[in-house]
Amino acid sequence: MDYRIYSETEKAADKNHRENEDSFMYSQFSFMKDKKIQLIVVADGMGGLSEGRRASENAVKGFMNTFYVNVMEQYMSSDMDEFSLKYSIGDIEKIMVKAIQAANRKVCDGADEFEATGSTISAVCLIDDCAVIANVGDSPIYLYRKNAKKMKLMSKLQTVAEQAVAAGTYERYSPEYYRNDHILYCSLGQYDKILEDDIYVSSIGNLKSGDAILTGSDGCFGHMNEKILGRIMNECSTQEEGFLLNQIFSLARMDKDDDQTAFLCIAE
Repeated sequence: MDYRIYSETEKAADKNHRENEDSFMYSQFSFMKDKKIQLIVVADGMGGLSEGRRASENAVKGFMNTFYVNVMEQYMSSDMDEFSLKYSIGDIEKIMVKAIQAANRKVCDGADEFEATGSTISAVCLIDDCAVIANVGDSPIYLYRKNAKKMKLMSKLQTVAEQAVAAGTYERYSPEYYRNDHILYCSLGQYDKILEDDIYVSSIGNLKSGDAILTGSDGCFGHMNEKILGRIMNECSTQEEGFLLNQIFSLARMDKDDDQTAFLCIAE
C-alpha cells in the first residue's frame, strides 16, 4: 500500500508575527527489500519569534536523526533478508519514544539559557497498511475511515482543557473548553528529560484505500472538531484533495489567527 501525501504551511497573518514558528519534515526510505517507510513530523514552536522557530526546528531535527539511526540499527541486528519492520510495530513504538526524547534534548540544548522555549511534536510512521503515531503537546492527529465516513482524534491533546473534560468540569468543545485549550501541561523543552508516560504512542492497523491520516499544528484546525473535519473529508473528491488543506486553513482562521502546518495522507 502507498499513500498520496499533501502538505501545506502558512504564517499567521498578523504583521507583528514575524515568522512561521512551525517546522515539519516528510521522509521516505527503505532498507534492503523491506516495504517503504514514510515518516511525517510536525512541531509547533512556542516562546515567540525566533525562539519558537528554533525550538520547533530542533524538535524535528532531533526526532528525525534518532528515528533513522534506531531503525537502521534494528535492521542491522536482524536477518535483513527475512526481517520486515511491518511485523515489529512494537519496536517502532519504542523507537518513536526514543526519538521524541531525543527531540526534547535537542530543544533544551538549543535554547538560550534565560529565554523561555518549547515546542509540541506529532509524528506519523506509515509502513504498508499500518501507522504508528506519537505526540507531545496539542498538535492533533486524526484518522479518517472512508467506509464509516467518520473522522476520529487519535492523538492525546495535552491541554488544561482536556484535563478539565476528564475531570467532568465541563464538556469538550464548550465555550469554557476553548478558553483553556491553548494552555499545555506537557511540551518539549520544559525539562531536560521527558518521561515515557508523558509521550503518547498508539498504532493504527488495517488501513484501506481511501482511509486518511490528517495531522498538523493546532492553528490549522481552529475550533473544528471531528464531525466538521469528517464532513469536509466526505465532501472532498479525488480531484479536490490537493486543495483540502487550504480549505481547512481558511475555516480555521475564522476562529483564530495562528501559524498553520498540516499533512494529509490518503491510502491508495
